[in-house]
Amino acid sequence: MSQLQLLQFFFKLQLLLLVITCQSQKRLQKIQESDFYYQLRIKIKKQRNIKEQSLVRILVNRQSKHILIFKIYDLIINKKYQELNQKHLSCLRELFISGQQCQIKFVLSQQKKNGISLNLHLNRQQNNKQSLENFVNAPQKKLKVETNIKSMKITDQHLLVKEADKLYQQQNYKKALKLYNKALKINNECANIFYMKGKTLIRLNHHKRALTFINKAIKLKSDCSQYLQTKSFALFMLKNLKKSLKFCEKAIELKPENGYLYYSKAKILIKMNSQQQAVESLQLATQKDPNQFQNWLEQGKIFIELKRYEQALVCLNKAIEIKPDNEFLYFLKSHPLFKLQKYYESLKCIDLSLKLKPNFIKFEKAKAFILTKLNRVSEARYFDQCIIKIIKNYR
Repeated sequence: MSQLQLLQFFFKLQLLLLVITCQSQKRLQKIQESDFYYQLRIKIKKQRNIKEQSLVRILVNRQSKHILIFKIYDLIINKKYQELNQKHLSCLRELFISGQQCQIKFVLSQQKKNGISLNLHLNRQQNNKQSLENFVNAPQKKLKVETNIKSMKITDQHLLVKEADKLYQQQNYKKALKLYNKALKINNECANIFYMKGKTLIRLNHHKRALTFINKAIKLKSDCSQYLQTKSFALFMLKNLKKSLKFCEKAIELKPENGYLYYSKAKILIKMNSQQQAVESLQLATQKDPNQFQNWLEQGKIFIELKRYEQALVCLNKAIEIKPDNEFLYFLKSHPLFKLQKYYESLKCIDLSLKLKPNFIKFEKAKAFILTKLNRVSEARYFDQCIIKIIKNYR
């Protein structure tokens, strides 16, 4: 081959290579463009799906919120405040965030196969001052509720009091007191909250402070025997017995059928060393509430002090009938039996109390003492040694 031919051949090769590279570049561009559009399409589809899902969620949330609001106002209308919870409260707060008054209209449409469909319309108004409980139409047709910020505060207060009452029942008095204080900040004209605050302070042994709040409760509601009785108890704990008796008698005047008031009066009279009057009060208490063992027990104690042992036995036997698993009642019964020289019966009572509460020093000592009276000295010594062992183990 000549040189010209070679040059021509190389030139053709270069042209071919150029053509191939150009074509490959074009193909690559097309592939890239197609990939880009494909990815765009996927993104658009994803965004559409997300939007559809979010719209569905919004609709579901709106429906559930509407139903929740309907439930809340139904509870408020029927004054079922105890059934309100934190979820209801947060929903109500959302309605009142702006501080404006809301007019909420519930329209109940006709019943369908699946249930009742609800249409809720919120129209904000500033100059409407009607309470929650003022309804215009019957609940089957239309319900119109017009409320203001005060009603929101009332629901807040009821929820706080509900939580505080639970804590009080759980004997968590410090936390309960904090919640009662918060409730009083919302509305300081509720007698029951002042009373419950005073009651919690009594539980925390702050009797002087408790009296101030109980007095406020009595000012707001003077015809409540429970408030007067609690004031009487606070005064009793402060050893102001005359005033305590005075308020207890006032409580009895308001509620003479309450047996516990007569019992509390008797406790004051016992402290004042007027046992006969205390017995009379306890007899009235047993008439009103014969199944309360404490009334019989206190009578039995007083009769023992007055050395009226037969009457004491009658009262203690009735107390044992009501509460047969109380070891202290058998121990107390053994005392009048011993005084009446019924030693074997007295010993039986002590044995019963020891069965219910074994190795109790007071019972062991009483048994040893009765055994010595029965000339069973060896057994009495044995019980004395047992007492010494118990004391050593205790130390």
